[in-house]
Amino acid sequence: MGERRSPDQILGAQDHSVGLTLRMLPAQLENEDDYVLISGSREAMRLLGDLLQALAEADELPASVQIGPNSAGQFHLSPRTEVGAYLLCSAESDEASPEAG
Repeated sequence: MGERRSPDQILGAQDHSVGLTLRMLPAQLENEDDYVLISGSREAMRLLGDLLQALAEADELPASVQIGPNSAGQFHLSPRTEVGAYLLCSAESDEASPEAG
């Protein structure tokens, strides 16, 4: 098994944009939910998977990374990206978290 990498190491290891796209899909009807569309190539999905795995295996929790069109990680996003994402691995489940609403 390979050495664990941090989210920053994963993002820094890419020498080209993978074109990950994050967009809002607003509800079409009154009782529908809004969604965040995450799309991209297989390489983009691997990058996202690697980030999630790095958070899940972090030595200290909470662990987080943010990626957005106007923030860190923007190099990896496509020009069609409309929103950013804040990925958080907390030490407790959502139900027990004070931020759960």
